[in-house]
Amino acid sequence: MAFFAKRDRSGAALASAGVTVITGAPASLIQPAPASHTPAPAPVPGPTEEIATVDDLPVFLRTLYEELEMAPSLRHSICPVLVASPAHSDQRGQFALIVTREMVNSDVTEEIARQLRLRFDPATPAAYVAAAQVMVALSRGGVDPSVLDETVPFGARRLPALCGRTSKR
Repeated sequence: MAFFAKRDRSGAALASAGVTVITGAPASLIQPAPASHTPAPAPVPGPTEEIATVDDLPVFLRTLYEELEMAPSLRHSICPVLVASPAHSDQRGQFALIVTREMVNSDVTEEIARQLRLRFDPATPAAYVAAAQVMVALSRGGVDPSVLDETVPFGARRLPALCGRTSKR
């Protein structure tokens, strides 16, 4: 069963592939411009070079794991840090995120940054990319932020091993 007579089918050849809207107006030969795909900006822009060792970490006051009640499983890939404390009671501190390369454009990282912006202002830069071994040291508390300074000798940023710990056999 045909809906159109043979003479009406010639107008159907003008329709482009896809959805055809029948409005009663003559068919338009102007094709819509293709949509350009622009990638969304990174939620936490930061330096592109990766922090390879604990000694290369930026100076910070403390980690903010407890304030956000972060799950231990996230601590190996995202570390929120307090970069500057508030000078007065009416001011807010500044935060930064130290993340693995895989978590730079993650929804989880964006959500953590959003939660931190409720309490703190973002520092400049607001994010750092770190190697996996640096993230493990941060998550285990193996970095002493009080000695994160350019004048500290190489290797002094790591916390010393626990002394007096013996295993019973």
